[in-house]
Amino acid sequence: MRRASPLVLLCAFSWAVSGCSSESEPEVTPPTPRDRLADELAITLCEGAAPCCDELGYDAPTDSCQSSMRNAVMASIIAAEDQLRELVPEEHDACVAAFQAAIETAPTCDHLPAPLELEVRCPRVFTPIPEGAGKPGDACTGIYDCASPTDPGTRACLADGEASGRCVWFVDRAEGETCSPEAGAIPVCPEGLSCVPGAGATPVCGVTPGLGDACVPAQPGFTACTEGHVCEESAPGVLTCQPEILKGESCAGRPTACATGLFCNAFDNCQSLVDPCAAGDCPVLILQNVCR
Repeated sequence: MRRASPLVLLCAFSWAVSGCSSESEPEVTPPTPRDRLADELAITLCEGAAPCCDELGYDAPTDSCQSSMRNAVMASIIAAEDQLRELVPEEHDACVAAFQAAIETAPTCDHLPAPLELEVRCPRVFTPIPEGAGKPGDACTGIYDCASPTDPGTRACLADGEASGRCVWFVDRAEGETCSPEAGAIPVCPEGLSCVPGAGATPVCGVTPGLGDACVPAQPGFTACTEGHVCEESAPGVLTCQPEILKGESCAGRPTACATGLFCNAFDNCQSLVDPCAAGDCPVLILQNVCR
């Protein structure tokens, strides 16, 4: 029997080894644009919080910070994708830079940016929500099912307790213009103004009423009275702004007059809601969850 040459055996052995090694090596999937954005923002946010962690006596951020930040950013990306929006890779660097600038200019540690502000800090990082055909009151699954308002404003798909939501328009109104809600259309007064009683029966956008002034119950888009006051019935059929009730004080006979973030409990006392941030006093970035 003829023997195989050493060179042939060596080649065969090399082929066998290379074949086995290629099968055992896992295939590496390159990161997607959404992965890269989530990773870079996570690093930026955690590194940006480090000086505040030190200042407050907390431990420096660790890998768990980057993991939680990445998950939060990815959740915002997925929420945008649920509205049929796409990430714009060309805006990637500008978005990271915007968060970095917000960190550097934050006046206090309570003003550090957070992942949930992705669309606020980076308004062009996603493509616009597609235009739908739904009018106010029409059923919708997402904002993409609704048409934009014919007047300046925004659209939304709000849950109505059924399987689907309903298209709603938030329509901008100028000072002196009517602010009565219509079917599926909610008026929004300019910043600093509220919906107040007009000369006739129809309320209009005007200066926010203060103590003792006539008022209109609060609706989405505006507050009823100046800070520290609530709109309630001071006489039969007469609504005026009255002092709000503070924590621990009696709300007997005035169950809707507790200050923001409080509620009138079964013992007729104003007490805090379960959510400690209900009053809007919490920072957007909870450092105790970052510094560890």
